[in-house]
Amino acid sequence: MFRSLVSTGLLLLMQFAFNPSTADAQSLTVAPLTDGEQHAIATIQEGRVLSTVSFLASDEMAGRSTPSRELEIAAAYVASRFTGAGLEGLGPDGSFYQTSLFDLVAPPADGVTLALNGTDIPGVQVLMTGTVEVRLQDVAVAEAETELP
Repeated sequence: MFRSLVSTGLLLLMQFAFNPSTADAQSLTVAPLTDGEQHAIATIQEGRVLSTVSFLASDEMAGRSTPSRELEIAAAYVASRFTGAGLEGLGPDGSFYQTSLFDLVAPPADGVTLALNGTDIPGVQVLMTGTVEVRLQDVAVAEAETELP
């Protein structure tokens, strides 16, 4: 039953993804598949697709939060499957991973206080952010009345 639903779902997805509307079909030109592409499509096996999706969607992957150990496991799994399929990564040294550098900006560790109606509130930790809304439990939230430098 499950396989039938998955197969039907995949067929419907392909129907909508690859079947343009009549208006679009008149202006769309698609090159015929090469022999290599046809061979690649012919080698797709339902069982392998299901096992890949089942692994990546499993409870053991814990939703693959960013960053997380599970995300690293999933990325390594996908990279190994790509390598096994003969693909080459476009990252550094043929890697399938994309790296990004981020600047870390931190407020001063000392001298930051929270005041309510002009009265300092001791012992409250202050979290300063840019325009990102932050929701944390047991944290005082306040808005500045003036622009911060």
